[in-house]
Amino acid sequence: MKSPEQALIAVDASALGAHAAFGAVLLLPDGTRLEVSGPLPRSEYQEVTSALAALHYLPAGMPASLHLDAQAEVLRASLTITHPWVHVVQIPRNSTREHERAHDLARAALKASAPRAQAPSADGPQLAVYAFRGVESGPKFAVAYWQGGEIEVRTGEVPVQPTKAQTLTAIQVSAQAFTPPGMELVIAAAATARRQAPGWNVTREQLTAMRRQAEKSLVQEFSEPPISG
Repeated sequence: MKSPEQALIAVDASALGAHAAFGAVLLLPDGTRLEVSGPLPRSEYQEVTSALAALHYLPAGMPASLHLDAQAEVLRASLTITHPWVHVVQIPRNSTREHERAHDLARAALKASAPRAQAPSADGPQLAVYAFRGVESGPKFAVAYWQGGEIEVRTGEVPVQPTKAQTLTAIQVSAQAFTPPGMELVIAAAATARRQAPGWNVTREQLTAMRRQAEKSLVQEFSEPPISG
């Protein structure tokens, strides 16, 4: 909660592959409400860069309580010198109406700035595979598919759901959203020559390459071993 004399800032980040964006809601002491968002450079400290972007909209020297769902300690250290009048609070994701709105703003800004997948060519593989990890902590996934003779990979994250089954469904739904229209999406462990369908139009070598690339991208992007099935 903010006092009548200080602003409240709710910030969230969203990222996909090399692309990132922020969203923020600012409630100023005079009753003004600001909703801001936009693209950001991809970084290791995405929540911190998002907060710094949001602080550009805070009047100079105005006390504020800034809410975010991760990397609070790093942000506090960053603001000790530059914004000592800003109090940083780490809260659960989407635990307030303002933070939920910041999350939606960030997702919308990312969707507007990230390149959209193109429709697959008819003579290429009609299959996308996805691998995932962190079902009970921080669910993350990678989708791999052939495009223009090369493998394209897109990575993403989803919030943990009330049950494991719901989390797995959320991963699949999000992975499907990153899959070009007309392609079938299959979990990496099931994308084998023995299980392939005629409509996949893919070779054994292409299947193996897609599975490996999806799993490799999880390691490179999130620095932890993947789970593919």
